[in-house]
Amino acid sequence: MEASLQTIAAPAGAAPANGTGGGPGGGSVAFRDMAEHCVDLVMVTEADVGDDGPRIRYVNPAFTRLTGWRADEVVGRPVQLIEGPATDREALRAAYASLRRGESATVRLLNYGKGGTAFWTDWRASPLSDGPGRTEGLVFLGRDLTSDQRLSVELEQMIQRDPLTGLLNRREFLRRSALAFETRAPGRFCCAVLQIDGIADLLGARGGLPRDAVLIGIADLLSDNTRRKDPLGRFEESAFALCLPAQTPGEALGMTERLRAVVSAQPVSTPGGPVRVTCSIGLASARASDTAADVLDRAAEARRLASERGGNSVELIR
Repeated sequence: MEASLQTIAAPAGAAPANGTGGGPGGGSVAFRDMAEHCVDLVMVTEADVGDDGPRIRYVNPAFTRLTGWRADEVVGRPVQLIEGPATDREALRAAYASLRRGESATVRLLNYGKGGTAFWTDWRASPLSDGPGRTEGLVFLGRDLTSDQRLSVELEQMIQRDPLTGLLNRREFLRRSALAFETRAPGRFCCAVLQIDGIADLLGARGGLPRDAVLIGIADLLSDNTRRKDPLGRFEESAFALCLPAQTPGEALGMTERLRAVVSAQPVSTPGGPVRVTCSIGLASARASDTAADVLDRAAEARRLASERGGNSVELIR
């Protein structure tokens, strides 16, 4: 791309040294006019890619609107200004390596605005020249993908999550448990199924207490008292399932006993007031010939036994 970095980076309204038409500066003026009206981000930098990235010489209005930075706040500062903790620096280094060789580069990055707001951007970067063999700077064209990424996350939530509790749905729980089972260590891998005791009677006794509020409250308690890396899902209408892929039967028994105690001790907030509930938990450990589904089936059977024996207890089947 042939253009003059000096003309592009000149303050808006400044007269270019070579006129506005077909002279050496004409292409630069046309480029800047296009950039000013472009809906995508345009950033022009110096050619030298330092440790913090090249220094910015020009940004267009779309850049300032998205990032919250004024042009006068970013000019002269390194591109690192719009990077953050989750920016893929390996991908960025690869893009800079291509630019140093005089090649174009494309990269998708998580960038950050002035207030710390993150946004996804597809960048295409090319050397900016003012004649054959004369690289004056770099031009970056960026497309904001934030709305696309949000839609992707929302779709993933719809596919994988229970719409009421936000926990994994049954299908996704089974999928993740099966994956964890494939990488289990010998003597480890347990599944638990937790059933709210007497929920039908409880709702009737409280004058039609909303079932959803109880389920959401229990789901929140379980989420707060389990490890994020252990799959947790809504298994049935009023039952939940927990996969403990790294725990021995003894460790899993101790953990599920703690969960039972937490559920019985912590009132659940509902529109009708706080409610105390108990739960029956069935626990099963893996056998040599098992699949993850086999372990879960035995956990469901253990849950039935715990419920039949009065509830508010944990039953283990090895």
